[in-house]
Amino acid sequence: MAEINFLLKSARPRLRSSISSNKILWNNNASSLQEVLQRRLVTFTKEVWFAATAYLKKLEASFSSVVFSDQTKNNTIQLVDSLRTYMRDITMSMLVNLDLLKQADGSHFSQINGLEELSTLVQIRLRRLQNPTDCRKAKLLLGDLEDHNCGFGCQVHYLTYCFQVAYATGRTFLLKPNQKGFGKWWMENFEEFSDTCEAQDTADEKVEKLLYETVNSSTRVMQCAWKLHLQRQKLHAAPLAVPEDLAPKLSKYHGEPSAWFVGQLAKYLTRPRPVLKQDLEKLLAAYDFSESDQSPVVGIHVRRTDKIIYKEADFHNFSEYMVYVDRYFDFLDKRRQTAEDYQSQSTIASKLHNYSAPKVLRRAFIATDDPKVFKEAETLYPHYVFYGDRNRAVSASVNRRSTSDSIRDVVLDVLLLSRTNYLVCTLSSNICRIAYELMQTRHRRLGDASLLVQSLDSVYFVFGGQPTPCKMTDVDERNDLGPGELVSLIGSRLDGYMEVSRDQGKTNIQIPVYKCRPLVLTAPMLNYSSLP
Repeated sequence: MAEINFLLKSARPRLRSSISSNKILWNNNASSLQEVLQRRLVTFTKEVWFAATAYLKKLEASFSSVVFSDQTKNNTIQLVDSLRTYMRDITMSMLVNLDLLKQADGSHFSQINGLEELSTLVQIRLRRLQNPTDCRKAKLLLGDLEDHNCGFGCQVHYLTYCFQVAYATGRTFLLKPNQKGFGKWWMENFEEFSDTCEAQDTADEKVEKLLYETVNSSTRVMQCAWKLHLQRQKLHAAPLAVPEDLAPKLSKYHGEPSAWFVGQLAKYLTRPRPVLKQDLEKLLAAYDFSESDQSPVVGIHVRRTDKIIYKEADFHNFSEYMVYVDRYFDFLDKRRQTAEDYQSQSTIASKLHNYSAPKVLRRAFIATDDPKVFKEAETLYPHYVFYGDRNRAVSASVNRRSTSDSIRDVVLDVLLLSRTNYLVCTLSSNICRIAYELMQTRHRRLGDASLLVQSLDSVYFVFGGQPTPCKMTDVDERNDLGPGELVSLIGSRLDGYMEVSRDQGKTNIQIPVYKCRPLVLTAPMLNYSSLP
């Protein structure tokens, strides 16, 4: 443990405050270990399929540079195809059996109950923090949506970042008064952050900017600096850290605790007012977004336009998304067949009954800023039912993105994506990440939803946040890494390898996914038993 603390101190500056440093969670509880191992096995199984697919594709590409007889070439191609099919099928069977194992041993239900209890606790804390009995004496943190120009997902992440710092330091979080543009739309369509405090009451008070040096200032009213300041300073209480007192239980029941906690903050901030709520409910009914196991929907977010124009992300064909959509529905079909095979075993049949149902209809909801995606989807995948609105896609174009109707359409797309059963998207996009974070709050339907996403590019992160520490579990001779060493997780390559940094981002290296275990960052935050 002393070695871990030393490594952490040397990796980032230490705060001279009550929020002094991050800790890494080491949970040795037996039941917690079982949950972690199950999630690791699911991840490893997916990575085996990624690696096999990637290497077989490279092998096929190499055929063009080698002289074969026609018969040898045909035989080799058949062998490659056979191996690809075998790896696809066996990894699918492994995923299905791992999922059914979780149902059979009852851990899925304890997971749901545990997450629901944690959610209730956090929402109670947020309501107490946001509604002080005497607002004149409460410490406040103000957010300002006019301070910068970016889209809905980016703005939500700015607010959740500030809200987490407010949670950690015991400050009631409010929006600055007299917001215009996007801020005005937000205040008209989402519930007030507080029922007992109004930001207008701070008009005559001194306001100090919250930065690294001022995080524990005694000034009553502070303003949350925009992300560039936060990125440079990296407060230890900011994402990806989770509250120290919640971490042991949260890491037992959830595979991405930081996304879960940000999701709880976003859930509170994005409570729709009646008109927006009614618009959402109409679409949920029109698209038949049921909470039933028999009618799942996959959410597909295809972000193009500005992300591609400004080279913030690579272009991905729609067919790349559909590889993972197909595989998800193949998984459901295989799970149904496997559950039926187990029905003869009376000891577990009752626990698997929900899966022995008719073959599900393949349905997907598309959110995009490129209307052409809808035609491509319907032409190439006629056996799917696709939902979505071309008009919302048009309104999401760069030149219309700041209008009131466009903001509403993007918000509805995000909320609808978060109500799906599985997400396929690019986690480099704020829209994809906020949908993923909100999805984590649907415990009764999804349980731990941390693995119910497939990104075509990035791993999960929060802007301006701290990198995920990853602990080496095996020797990696190529990069001179040994068991116990800490690196920072940068991204996934979808080929069995992950990209990590060993020197604070100066040099990125690639290591096999199975050789490194992501850890949970925690930070001491406000003791909520002290709140009145």
